[in-house]
Amino acid sequence: MANKDFELGDLVWAKMKGYTPWPAQIADPPLNGKTKKGRHYVYFLGSKNYAWISEKDINHHSESYIPPANKKKSFLLRSAIDEIIALSKEKPLKKTLNLSIDNDSSTNLQELSNYVVDQRSEDHEKSPSSDESETSVFEVSMKEDIHLSSNGESSNIQEELNSCVNPPVVKSKRKRHLTDESEKSNLVDIPNSKILKFDDSNDMTSSKNAENVPGSSAECSTKLQGSADHVEESNLADQLRQYVKPTMKVGFIGVGAMGQRIVKILLLSGHQVTVYNRSPEKCNDSIKAGALRGETPADVVKASDIIFSCVSDASAAKSLLVGREGVLKGLEDSNAGDIYKGYVELTSVDPESALEIGECITGKGGKYIEASMIGTRQDAEKGTLKIVVSGDETLYRNCLSCFRAMSKRVIFTNSDIGCSSKYRIIYNMIWGSSYGVLADALSFTKVLNISPNDLLDSLKISGIDFSKMGNAMLDRMNSTITNNTTITNTLKYQQKEMTLAINLSDTLNQPVHLAARANEMYKLAKSLGAAEEDVSAVILGAE
Repeated sequence: MANKDFELGDLVWAKMKGYTPWPAQIADPPLNGKTKKGRHYVYFLGSKNYAWISEKDINHHSESYIPPANKKKSFLLRSAIDEIIALSKEKPLKKTLNLSIDNDSSTNLQELSNYVVDQRSEDHEKSPSSDESETSVFEVSMKEDIHLSSNGESSNIQEELNSCVNPPVVKSKRKRHLTDESEKSNLVDIPNSKILKFDDSNDMTSSKNAENVPGSSAECSTKLQGSADHVEESNLADQLRQYVKPTMKVGFIGVGAMGQRIVKILLLSGHQVTVYNRSPEKCNDSIKAGALRGETPADVVKASDIIFSCVSDASAAKSLLVGREGVLKGLEDSNAGDIYKGYVELTSVDPESALEIGECITGKGGKYIEASMIGTRQDAEKGTLKIVVSGDETLYRNCLSCFRAMSKRVIFTNSDIGCSSKYRIIYNMIWGSSYGVLADALSFTKVLNISPNDLLDSLKISGIDFSKMGNAMLDRMNSTITNNTTITNTLKYQQKEMTLAINLSDTLNQPVHLAARANEMYKLAKSLGAAEEDVSAVILGAE
């Protein structure tokens, strides 16, 4: 068999036993890993998993693997195709050997999208690691009132923010004294490429499980997930350090309930972290764990390449920026020429505030992204948050080693500041409404003389997989939106069941608030002629 001459970073299609060929990239083996003769270590695009694959089951990427435009493709597949096309433009394709690695070439293309540029090169100071991660849904809840007034100065925060968003049009050269290397940044400007969405989920399509993804946790042991709720810290540290290659000095402002856990996971993964909190004593645990202390936000900025802000709300996030020792002062003293700092807003803020903060940061020469966290404090502690990112693409890619340590899934939406906040708000609206519906149902059980605990237990042991059920609902909604619906349950039937529930609640004088509102949406959709359509056509009643 001819040698296929694979090199580090080559785009390929790799086939793992039991799976269809998968878009991948030739990767650098683990530091402690042993080279396997006749095999190559590959990174599966999208699933963010690695595996040793036999050379005979790997082919160089070719446009011939891309399915026809008229072939039905999932959103993830479409995103993945866009990604591999974008990546292939950056380097010429190698001659593809006509080897059939799957009897059904029409099913060759299930790729998840993610920015994969294997940046584990020797010159890591100019090529930051592109280790990627994944993320979750929850608003940062840190009970901290952060105001930069420790030096006694009282300033109008909003006025200062306005002045930095709309600065006077006066050009002047700022004198820089960057004698301290810690004030410089290792961030690398990456050439422009198409901004892609990617989901780090292990589901190739909505109807397939993680087990259907080559290199997934079912096949490889590279997922950074601890066993259930009991994750041995030493084991987690070993896992993180094996698959996360820190390349940046990290600053972290706001070491509260959520922030402290994120700092811990960054330290476990080998990152150098400098922390600041308005209440210095809250930094003590992080300092004991190996973090450095910054006396002011400006100090943290000067000591770091990437600065994360994780405070209680938009007001606290804005207050960090201003003042004689605020973030903006640190940026002003650090940025010069091609050197810049990156600022990541983790705080749960509204889209307008995200945009305002971003304008202040970029106005001082920094780069900015907002990264909305979805998940719990426990997720933060285990590194299994989910994160939705929008903003500067270069900074996003430079943050990947941090995100990989922090999260289980990450989605880059686009470069529009505020988009991440909008996603988070919608996600939390869905979760909040779901809790409301469950509360409705549990209250209803009481007047029906049914034990709420028994209902919950019956749901748990009924064999219903709520994860699959949720994915099925999303599939149906997507099909309705794209006018490609297969009827699974008619809208009129579901509305009839809703009516029965409403009537019973009226009889017992027990309101079911959200169910009643949902029923009105069903009735409206029905009146618009969707009675015989799939139940997902209820969306017509919401428009």
